[in-house]
Amino acid sequence: MKTIKLARLIFGVPLAVAVLLASPSAQPADPATTADPTADTAGIPDETDANAPVDTGSGTGLLSTLKNALSSGSSVKPMTAPTGGSTASTGGVFGAPVTWPLIPIHVVLLPDGRVMSYGTTAAGKQGAMLIYDVWDPTLGTDASSHLTLPNSTSTDIFCGTQSVMLNGQVLTSGGDLTVNGARNSANNTTTIFTPASNSIAPNTAMAYARWYATLLGLPDGTLAVFGGRQNVGPLTPIIPVPTPEVYNPSLRTWTQLSGATSTPAFGANWWYPRVHVAPGGKIFVLNSTNGRMFYLSTANGGSITASTVTAPTGNIALPTIPFAPGKLLSVRSNQQVVVVDYSTSTPVVTATDPIDQVRFWASGTVMADGRVVVTGGSQVANKLTGVDYQAQIWDPKTGHWTAGASATKPRLYHSNAMLLPDASVLTGGGGAPGPLTNLNAEIYYPPYLYNADGTPATRPTLVSTDQSSYDPGATLTATVGPADTISRMTLIRTGSSTHANNVDQRFIELSFTQTGQSLVTTLPADNTVLVPGYYMLFVINSAGVPSIASIFPVSANAPPPASFSVSPATLTFAVTQVGSTAAAQPVTVMNNGGPGQIAGISFAGAAAGSYAQTNTCTGVIAAGATCTISVSYTPVAAGAAKATLNVVGAGATQSATVIGTGSEPFTVTPATVTFPATTVGTSSAPLPVTVTNAGSAALPITSITLGGPAPAQFSQTNNCGTSLPAGGTCTINVVYTPAGTGYNWAKVSIATPGNTQSSKVGGNGS
Repeated sequence: MKTIKLARLIFGVPLAVAVLLASPSAQPADPATTADPTADTAGIPDETDANAPVDTGSGTGLLSTLKNALSSGSSVKPMTAPTGGSTASTGGVFGAPVTWPLIPIHVVLLPDGRVMSYGTTAAGKQGAMLIYDVWDPTLGTDASSHLTLPNSTSTDIFCGTQSVMLNGQVLTSGGDLTVNGARNSANNTTTIFTPASNSIAPNTAMAYARWYATLLGLPDGTLAVFGGRQNVGPLTPIIPVPTPEVYNPSLRTWTQLSGATSTPAFGANWWYPRVHVAPGGKIFVLNSTNGRMFYLSTANGGSITASTVTAPTGNIALPTIPFAPGKLLSVRSNQQVVVVDYSTSTPVVTATDPIDQVRFWASGTVMADGRVVVTGGSQVANKLTGVDYQAQIWDPKTGHWTAGASATKPRLYHSNAMLLPDASVLTGGGGAPGPLTNLNAEIYYPPYLYNADGTPATRPTLVSTDQSSYDPGATLTATVGPADTISRMTLIRTGSSTHANNVDQRFIELSFTQTGQSLVTTLPADNTVLVPGYYMLFVINSAGVPSIASIFPVSANAPPPASFSVSPATLTFAVTQVGSTAAAQPVTVMNNGGPGQIAGISFAGAAAGSYAQTNTCTGVIAAGATCTISVSYTPVAAGAAKATLNVVGAGATQSATVIGTGSEPFTVTPATVTFPATTVGTSSAPLPVTVTNAGSAALPITSITLGGPAPAQFSQTNNCGTSLPAGGTCTINVVYTPAGTGYNWAKVSIATPGNTQSSKVGGNGS
């Protein structure tokens, strides 16, 4: 394959243009006289190409570009943060602008850590039919770090959509089509870029032509395309594509989701729809403009349901950022910013702090620590009016924004931003059309890369991971440097960004344990949370500094379902006095299936209030692993206390029976009753035995019986009934009727739950 060298492209620009742009002091056109491609900022941008000053990074002319290309000292190594000033540790640092071989309208982070970008010609003109670029950050930022290659497919992928598939290839779908010499019709063509060979090839066409569609990776490893405009030839009126399609990478086939056809979802919302995988597997749709929300299922030909909840009105030129599973940070109109929680069937919209100013065509990027940085934009869409150069950082823990460092280049329409494996953020582009043609990029180094004095912080070292790929729910072991104390492990799905929209990025915080240099974590088992794809794993030390990431794929292999069992089946507690707590007993929960979580642990039954538990059954329980429920018994009443311990998980309930007996202290007095000598065959006067309830609750009287060697010679009557109140007494009157001469005795036994007391009664017969 022929490589197009940067210097050759420079000299390929018409001489008149080169002369016009050669002066380093050339200024951008007056915004008042520049055609505004987004005069109606709530509408769709006009893609009519326009001449605009070309800015190649260091200055605004082609001579400086040539100097950069030929200078041996021009390379910047983005893997090493530059020294900053006193504000670097709070605001970060923007690196110096560097030349880019085209306007990076579309940017994809490849599995090997390189960056693919495309969108324009080498002169920054609209069109991605001619070239695309692959940049290797480890080689710096000069011309030698870029591999600019010809697009051999004859497909103009300008303003299409793209995503990385599980096999590491990049799927592009749709884009521009020239009809009768006029641009901006839609095409239904798809292509596949293969990083191993740096080659791009034609692929199976979609059913619909799509311009400005969104491509989204799904939990089963397929991809779905949403929205877009299908006009071919006449461009007005706009004809949206209301029907999503699903791509199967193994078969290379597209299937229409006819059941999910929706004009409300993809009519007014056809322009790069904000679509995201919701926990549970449905697709959540947030309308960029009117704030309507939908849940879409891809099962059985598709279906879609509208939510009654709406977000504030917004704009297609404002970013919405998926910052956590089931959560979006959405910048809306008039500087409003909301958090949309779509983790349940009814989304929750919560206001957070407003952003610093209106930022049309800003980009939002999730950083290695889970914070969101917004870069670029201006108060008037795609005009040099109210340009915002300063990064703004939003913290999901506080809901507050922090001012970051300022860039030197305006990032307006067709600009871009993406997190890199070194935890920096690539920002670049803008133009085609625009007030400037930005053939340049700036790398933003966030504050977590700096010490308080502005010097680059020492990073922890992520030496290796134990596998090159993982399944959802797998155990991951990572090795770090010998001196590294790690406070956090984070996963971020590699990005695929265009037009202020990066639906592929996804941040996940991991729980882990550290033993020496070894970190052990269990990945989320739910592939609707850990959506299959390529992820950057960062380890962050106790100072909050992230490592350089390790990139690996997470498969679409659904783990076997969890299957829990409990043992023993029955717990029996010793007799326990009311108000006291018996020694706790363990119940072991074992996961006999795939990784899963315990959804609930509770007691049921009449005596449920006498039992309590603590447990170690939090988080994901790995296959074959166990956790322990420690059950305690504190009787609230005397008597038998039976309940059921219910353990809910993996869609089933496992149970164990818990049995205890509560008792109340009581006394029987006197301990011995001696009758006077009584004539054989006659009955004595009754003598009393007193029962006293010494406890704090009612005392159930189970039985009062006579036993011992001569129970038949004694009888009793009582007023004890079946229950004796706390502190109460009752009397048992015993009568002696001797059957023969000599000493005879028996026992009067009073039985209560868990306790029996007795009094000896006896006398001589004469």
